[in-house]
Amino acid sequence: LVVMGEDQEALVERQRTLEQDPFWPEMSVEMANLLERQKRYDEAIAAFRHAVELDPQSENDFHWSLGDVYGRKGMFKEHIKEWVDALRGRGQQERADKMAQLYAAKGYMAALNFFLETAVQRRLARQSRGEYVDPLGIADLYVRLGNRKQAFVYLNRAYHHRSYGLTFFLQENSSLAGE
Repeated sequence: LVVMGEDQEALVERQRTLEQDPFWPEMSVEMANLLERQKRYDEAIAAFRHAVELDPQSENDFHWSLGDVYGRKGMFKEHIKEWVDALRGRGQQERADKMAQLYAAKGYMAALNFFLETAVQRRLARQSRGEYVDPLGIADLYVRLGNRKQAFVYLNRAYHHRSYGLTFFLQENSSLAGE
């Protein structure tokens, strides 16, 4: 339903599913993602928090998405805090500390760009070691950095690799479709 642009119908179906099984964290995450797409940020935040309550072991994974919602809502301090917490949860203490220091000293964009640039570097390093790295993730980072040329290089690779989330990514970044 979401792929076909039927977000409202998809939301109703997810609500029905959660009524039948309110203890399914993955469905709470699906609901949160859909609410975020509809710019219903407060409800998305609540759904992500509910997922964390249901599955505390996955809390680290939810920090990324919750941070994105905060960023879209303009709650930049909370955005950075969630991503710093996610980095710490992954054992990247030094990177987390640097991001927090940049936010305190130079503000939101400095901290965000540091994160995005180091994320690109880390993924490209993994790729150079022969590990598979989904090109869609790299494209997303380049879009966020404003580097459209590199974003298109990796979107092309994502297309050829048949990256699962490509349709959703293009829907969310519709300004890229006209180029």
